[in-house]
Amino acid sequence: DIFRTSTTNIALPATFSMGSLAGKTVILIRHGESLGQAARKNGIDRKSDESLIDCGLTRKGQTQAYELAQNSQLDNVDLVVVSPLTRALVTALCAFKKRPDIPIICHAGARERGSTLRPIPENRGRPFNIVRKDLAR
Repeated sequence: DIFRTSTTNIALPATFSMGSLAGKTVILIRHGESLGQAARKNGIDRKSDESLIDCGLTRKGQTQAYELAQNSQLDNVDLVVVSPLTRALVTALCAFKKRPDIPIICHAGARERGSTLRPIPENRGRPFNIVRKDLAR
């Protein structure tokens, strides 16, 4: 199981300086297809259905994430900084499954913002310890 072996590399630092990336190449990766993105075709209201809170990936999204591992641009990655939202974490864990040496840092600054007045359920995060527990299953 990819999560059982990989989640030990995930950290939630108290501070993280983007200045420490000086002289590094930064690659931005969007998460695979999420359950929220597929909601409409499954008859689910994306804007209000509470089952989508911090939702994960669809099968298609998981396949996209695993295929990402084949991208040679990722061969020299030294560090992964990822949103603490489940869909982003799962994408990173799938994409870097064969690279357990790479630290994965969750950073709230990498989170999707969406509406700040009433965020849609998929953009509402859960406590990190709960997300980590779910990923380890």
